[in-house]
Amino acid sequence: MSKPKAAALNPGLVSKAGLVAKGAAQAVPASVIHQAPITQSVASPSGNGGAALEPASFRAETAPASTSRVVRVSISTVHDNPYNARRIYSKELIKERAASIAAEGQKVPAAAVPHPQRPGEYILIDGQYRKRALQFLGRSEIDVMIEQAESHKDMYRLSRLYNKQRNDGSAYDDALVWQQMLLDNVVADQDELAELAGVSKSVMSKTLGMLKLPEPVLQRIQEQPQGVGSAMGYELYLLSKAATQAELMRVLERVLAGDITTKEVEALRARLENGTRRKTKELSRQYKIKSGAAQIGVLKEWDSGKVSLEVRIVDPKERLELIHELKRRFGLTEPAVQMDL
Repeated sequence: MSKPKAAALNPGLVSKAGLVAKGAAQAVPASVIHQAPITQSVASPSGNGGAALEPASFRAETAPASTSRVVRVSISTVHDNPYNARRIYSKELIKERAASIAAEGQKVPAAAVPHPQRPGEYILIDGQYRKRALQFLGRSEIDVMIEQAESHKDMYRLSRLYNKQRNDGSAYDDALVWQQMLLDNVVADQDELAELAGVSKSVMSKTLGMLKLPEPVLQRIQEQPQGVGSAMGYELYLLSKAATQAELMRVLERVLAGDITTKEVEALRARLENGTRRKTKELSRQYKIKSGAAQIGVLKEWDSGKVSLEVRIVDPKERLELIHELKRRFGLTEPAVQMDL
């Protein structure tokens, strides 16, 4: 049986924004896309005609096959892939890449596919850091290797392939793009998406579960996304149901520091769910009650709402006045009978 042909690209989704996390890559809206033709074809991948590889910080970028067509285009014609496998970009790494390009030139071209409705324009498949580094430097052109894609699924598949070749990206990156693809109906359901991404349904479900974590936790993960895998992210989500947010943040910091394993987080969650949480000692505030210079009692209060009053009043008249005031305050009538033994 022949393999069904991939669905055609939906141009409206190419420029659709709506990414989940702050700092994630966003597609350029159609209103700000400028038509610009290819300005120059280049014989080699290097922006300066050299054949050397990028410096160490750039070698993670995948070089094209020798038969690939590489062109130099206006950077304004290269638009972000709305389903790029990587969604989070480090500002520090952008600066590092920019310094490398400033010193050595763009040694490795980015990868892009032709825009489905805008001749001479492209959708970036790989090389997001290179593009951002060039923009940081104020450069107007970028070298790109031209790939082909017939659908949004193809664009995601190519992007994921490049990232996997570099062992790049994170579980949080995956969660963001997978959620976007589900929201935009690029795939019918999680089962189809799991097959497309080449992961099990369990991994798909656990990875997406990370996005249910509280927003402050997600913001912290975004600062160090490689520190939280899909299994750990899911355990943190389950832990969030039993722990306070402060406790969850403390555990997350240990996770990011490599100081706690997934199994240990699972055990901690189990203890909390079973009610074996260590009881936190509650501090009270107390106020001394005096009559003249002598202390006759003490009033205590706790954050839980508990209030305790212990006072000795020798004068019967003053004692009755206090009792009547308390009875009026709390709507008391007849006293409960109690014998002191």
